[in-house]
Amino acid sequence: MKGIFSKKLVASALAVMVAASSSSAVLGFADKYIELPIIPYDGPTYNAYSFVNNTDFVTVYQNGKELKSGDTVTDEYEIVMTSLSPFTYTVNGTMYSCDDSDKIMNSYKAEVTPYGDFTVEKYYKRVQHDDGYYGVSNSYIYLRPEAFNEQDMFYVDKSITGGVFDVQRNGRTLSFKTHLNYPISIYDAESQKKVTVTHDSTTFRNSITLPSSGYSGKLFVVRNFEKIGDFDVNMLPMIPDEAPFTVTHTSAMGKQEEIALGKGFATSDYLMEVDGAFSKSAVWGFMRDKTSGRGIVSVNPGTGFCVYNIFGEKVDVTKLGCSDDTREIYSFRAYCDVTYYLVKDSTAQPAGKYLKGDVNSDGVVDVMDVILLKQYLANMKVNINAKAADIYTDNTIDKVDAVELARYVSGQSSEL
Repeated sequence: MKGIFSKKLVASALAVMVAASSSSAVLGFADKYIELPIIPYDGPTYNAYSFVNNTDFVTVYQNGKELKSGDTVTDEYEIVMTSLSPFTYTVNGTMYSCDDSDKIMNSYKAEVTPYGDFTVEKYYKRVQHDDGYYGVSNSYIYLRPEAFNEQDMFYVDKSITGGVFDVQRNGRTLSFKTHLNYPISIYDAESQKKVTVTHDSTTFRNSITLPSSGYSGKLFVVRNFEKIGDFDVNMLPMIPDEAPFTVTHTSAMGKQEEIALGKGFATSDYLMEVDGAFSKSAVWGFMRDKTSGRGIVSVNPGTGFCVYNIFGEKVDVTKLGCSDDTREIYSFRAYCDVTYYLVKDSTAQPAGKYLKGDVNSDGVVDVMDVILLKQYLANMKVNINAKAADIYTDNTIDKVDAVELARYVSGQSSEL
């Protein structure tokens, strides 16, 4: 038990004692008492914080008092938490776990002096992961929904660039793809137990077997730590003073035009800019992964594009194995603090492949294709994909093709 005597109280009591017992023989004063100065108390001060207990199985005490949600705690005494089950607690926004039980008492106990607002939570498993920021080896994450991006039945690690896609389910078999060839782990959200994953390194497809065909739970997808990122600050080139540079792109109307990099572009990710001439549905994503030092382009099949860096230099891209009939995925070397631009280009259509009706080669068939085809028939100087514009495949592009394309785009016709 603590006992602290106020110095002020001691000084005051001493003054009274002196006044009552002083004599001229001892103190040299006949009718006066000595008035001692008040000594200020300079002891410690304590901070107060909020307390919340979101469980019904963890008992919490501070200084002998059981705490309830809404109480105030201070940093004068330790908080003592006990439970028959593991749990987690958050102090000033940082989460900690209590999952080591007392072998004799078969219980869980944690003692902590609070240094901020204090919350007790149910148990969340703590696992190692790649933070996506140069691959820090000692990075960990708790399996709690707030720390992940939610996608359908998944809670996806935020460091998995672009999330997951092409989710397929057949009975108890569930599979999906990632844009890069990430090593991952999967955990059941309810039990927090790890699920066995089969990974295809060629197609980047991950497959698991669900507990039952009627499984309706959630799954955590965690990016495993693999290696420290290969980013080297010495590899960064100097940013040019004369930027922005001008390049040639294909406008929304299909014309080849000069455009300043960054002008009319939209930000897709950190220092990743997308040409505004693309149709909204043509580009799935233009992203970067800091750990691997790779940029990612995800577009509809046949979409024409080029990637430029801030120096106006065209960047080489490589098609990835996770590409399929619904989207094509490309990657390129992306230095961390250099801006990259995804520029619309009608010349990137794969040889022998085209989407009928996609007159401007942006990967989708929409009203912009109708407008461009009508301009072409009006003898305006525009560039078109002749094979895609020949709707009737009779080697002639005329008004009949334009009418049929317009009917399809307006919904009057179900196919071309």
